[in-house]
Amino acid sequence: MWHSVFIIVMAALSVCYLGLILYYRHLFLRIRPFIVGITAPCTRFSIIIPARNESETIERCVHSIYLQDYPTELFEVVVIDDHSSDDTSVKVEALQQRYPTLKLIRLADSVQGRLLNAYKKKA
Repeated sequence: MWHSVFIIVMAALSVCYLGLILYYRHLFLRIRPFIVGITAPCTRFSIIIPARNESETIERCVHSIYLQDYPTELFEVVVIDDHSSDDTSVKVEALQQRYPTLKLIRLADSVQGRLLNAYKKKA
């Protein structure tokens, strides 16, 4: 007796579950696909590069930033020369001719006379 009641209840639950799954499938198929519109970028930002004796790598670093697909008029690159003893600042100045949004700040010019030992943090 209990065995047959159990089978009937399980069959009824299975039919209800199947009906629910078919109903969810029907609702899912009615969803219209979301199409993302192409919009032009509009966010402005700055990239700050603290550099000390980076003569060998600074050009590749700056070039890689400007090779991005983002419009160059919407961002600026600021290289902060951290008391370099090589020609890092000379290379950045040469790059400024090619990239007008590239800026160079020399910490030696802005912290004159003050004794600091954490220049990267100052940058």
